[in-house]
Amino acid sequence: MSRSVVLSLLLAVLYSTLYFVLQMEKYALLTGTLELFILLAMVMFLTRHVDWFAIAQPRAGQDYSPESRADKG
Repeated sequence: MSRSVVLSLLLAVLYSTLYFVLQMEKYALLTGTLELFILLAMVMFLTRHVDWFAIAQPRAGQDYSPESRADKG
């Protein structure tokens, strides 16, 4: 599947979900809250093995000290 097809499908799902939530007058808040909770749970589940502290550390061989930046000028 190409990226444009995946993006189109994601946008279609998003727009249809928003349309149906806005059409529901009595249960819109409850449905929207549950959808956001499920989305947050999915993001937490998919990123559970990401080492966020390793992302912030420089890679081996790269020098980010102020002295090295001053020399490059």
